[in-house]
Amino acid sequence: MYKPEEFIREWIGVPHVYNGRDKGGVDCYGLVWLYYRDVLGLMMPDWYCADSSRLWVMRFMDKEVRDRLEVISEPEDNCIAVIKRNAVANHIGVVYAGGFFHCLENVATVYQPISLVTHLYGKLIYGRPLLEVA
Repeated sequence: MYKPEEFIREWIGVPHVYNGRDKGGVDCYGLVWLYYRDVLGLMMPDWYCADSSRLWVMRFMDKEVRDRLEVISEPEDNCIAVIKRNAVANHIGVVYAGGFFHCLENVATVYQPISLVTHLYGKLIYGRPLLEVA
Protein backbone atom coordinates (compact mmCIF):
# COMPACT_ATOMS: atom_id res chain seq x y z
CA MET A 1 0.00 0.00 0.00
CA TYR A 2 1.05 3.57 -0.68
CA LYS A 3 1.32 6.49 1.69
CA PRO A 4 -1.06 9.23 0.49
CA GLU A 5 1.81 11.60 -0.43
CA GLU A 6 3.52 8.91 -2.52
CA PHE A 7 0.35 8.02 -4.39
CA ILE A 8 -0.46 11.66 -5.13
CA ARG A 9 3.08 12.36 -6.31
CA GLU A 10 3.07 9.32 -8.62
CA TRP A 11 -0.32 10.09 -10.17
CA ILE A 12 -0.03 13.84 -10.77
CA GLY A 13 -0.01 14.50 -14.51
CA VAL A 14 -1.67 11.24 -15.58
CA PRO A 15 -3.96 12.18 -18.48
CA HIS A 16 -7.74 12.13 -18.34
CA VAL A 17 -9.27 9.12 -20.10
CA TYR A 18 -12.91 8.07 -19.65
CA ASN A 19 -13.08 4.73 -17.80
CA GLY A 20 -9.31 4.83 -17.23
CA ARG A 21 -7.96 2.85 -14.30
CA ASP A 22 -4.18 2.93 -14.86
CA LYS A 23 -1.31 5.34 -15.48
CA GLY A 24 -2.14 5.40 -19.19
CA GLY A 25 -5.17 7.49 -18.23
CA VAL A 26 -7.79 7.84 -15.55
CA ASP A 27 -11.12 9.58 -15.02
CA CYS A 28 -12.18 11.34 -11.82
CA TYR A 29 -14.04 8.34 -10.38
CA GLY A 30 -11.24 5.97 -11.39
CA LEU A 31 -8.69 8.09 -9.54
CA VAL A 32 -10.78 8.00 -6.37
CA TRP A 33 -11.33 4.24 -6.81
CA LEU A 34 -7.57 3.64 -7.17
CA TYR A 35 -6.72 5.90 -4.22
CA TYR A 36 -9.11 4.07 -1.92
CA ARG A 37 -7.83 0.68 -3.09
CA ASP A 38 -4.08 1.43 -3.08
CA VAL A 39 -3.80 3.88 -0.17
CA LEU A 40 -6.59 2.89 2.21
CA GLY A 41 -7.14 -0.78 1.30
CA LEU A 42 -10.85 -0.15 0.67
CA MET A 43 -12.76 -1.34 -2.37
CA MET A 44 -15.29 1.04 -3.83
CA PRO A 45 -17.71 -0.37 -6.37
CA ASP A 46 -16.30 0.17 -9.82
CA TRP A 47 -18.28 1.03 -12.89
CA TYR A 48 -17.50 1.59 -16.50
CA CYS A 49 -19.53 3.79 -18.74
CA ALA A 50 -19.82 2.29 -22.21
CA ASP A 51 -21.79 5.37 -23.13
CA SER A 52 -19.52 8.16 -21.94
CA SER A 53 -22.18 10.77 -22.50
CA ARG A 54 -21.79 13.52 -19.93
CA LEU A 55 -25.45 13.40 -18.89
CA TRP A 56 -25.40 9.65 -18.19
CA VAL A 57 -22.19 9.90 -16.19
CA MET A 58 -23.54 12.79 -14.10
CA ARG A 59 -26.81 11.01 -13.35
CA PHE A 60 -25.00 7.83 -12.34
CA MET A 61 -22.47 9.68 -10.18
CA ASP A 62 -25.24 11.67 -8.50
CA LYS A 63 -27.06 8.45 -7.57
CA GLU A 64 -23.84 6.87 -6.26
CA VAL A 65 -23.15 9.93 -4.10
CA ARG A 66 -26.67 9.89 -2.63
CA ASP A 67 -26.62 6.12 -1.98
CA ARG A 68 -23.03 5.50 -0.92
CA LEU A 69 -21.71 8.60 0.84
CA GLU A 70 -22.00 9.58 4.50
CA VAL A 71 -21.97 13.37 4.21
CA ILE A 72 -19.75 15.25 6.68
CA SER A 73 -19.74 19.00 7.34
CA GLU A 74 -16.00 19.69 7.09
CA PRO A 75 -13.24 18.19 4.95
CA GLU A 76 -10.91 15.64 6.48
CA ASP A 77 -7.97 13.71 5.10
CA ASN A 78 -8.97 10.89 2.74
CA CYS A 79 -12.58 11.97 2.47
CA ILE A 80 -14.30 12.29 -0.87
CA ALA A 81 -15.22 15.71 -2.19
CA VAL A 82 -17.97 16.12 -4.76
CA ILE A 83 -18.66 19.06 -7.04
CA LYS A 84 -22.29 19.57 -8.00
CA ARG A 85 -23.50 21.59 -10.95
CA ASN A 86 -27.20 22.35 -11.36
CA ALA A 87 -27.89 20.20 -8.26
CA VAL A 88 -26.30 17.11 -9.86
CA ALA A 89 -22.94 15.58 -8.84
CA ASN A 90 -20.60 15.78 -11.79
CA HIS A 91 -17.05 15.58 -10.41
CA ILE A 92 -15.32 13.76 -7.58
CA GLY A 93 -11.91 13.73 -5.93
CA VAL A 94 -10.08 13.04 -2.67
CA VAL A 95 -9.17 15.54 0.05
CA TYR A 96 -5.72 15.27 1.57
CA ALA A 97 -3.64 17.78 3.59
CA GLY A 98 -5.82 20.73 2.63
CA GLY A 99 -5.81 19.91 -1.06
CA PHE A 100 -8.17 18.38 -3.59
CA PHE A 101 -6.68 15.51 -5.63
CA HIS A 102 -8.67 14.97 -8.81
CA CYS A 103 -8.55 14.41 -12.54
CA LEU A 104 -9.67 17.32 -14.67
CA GLU A 105 -11.72 16.31 -17.68
CA ASN A 106 -9.72 16.44 -20.91
CA VAL A 107 -6.62 17.53 -18.97
CA ALA A 108 -4.83 15.48 -16.28
CA THR A 109 -4.62 14.57 -12.63
CA VAL A 110 -3.88 17.54 -10.35
CA TYR A 111 -3.58 18.44 -6.69
CA GLN A 112 -5.01 21.87 -5.90
CA PRO A 113 -5.74 23.79 -2.69
CA ILE A 114 -9.35 23.34 -1.60
CA SER A 115 -9.67 27.12 -1.44
CA LEU A 116 -8.91 27.38 -5.17
CA VAL A 117 -11.36 24.60 -6.04
CA THR A 118 -14.18 26.17 -4.01
CA HIS A 119 -13.40 29.53 -5.61
CA LEU A 120 -13.71 27.97 -9.08
CA TYR A 121 -16.62 25.58 -8.51
CA GLY A 122 -18.43 26.67 -5.36
CA LYS A 123 -19.11 24.68 -2.21
CA LEU A 124 -17.90 21.09 -2.18
CA ILE A 125 -19.81 18.22 -0.58
CA TYR A 126 -17.60 16.12 1.67
CA GLY A 127 -18.20 12.58 2.72
CA ARG A 128 -16.95 9.16 3.69
CA PRO A 129 -17.87 6.28 1.42
CA LEU A 130 -19.99 3.54 2.93
CA LEU A 131 -17.60 0.63 2.25
CA GLU A 132 -16.15 -2.55 3.66
CA VAL A 133 -12.44 -3.30 4.10
CA ALA A 134 -11.05 -5.24 1.11
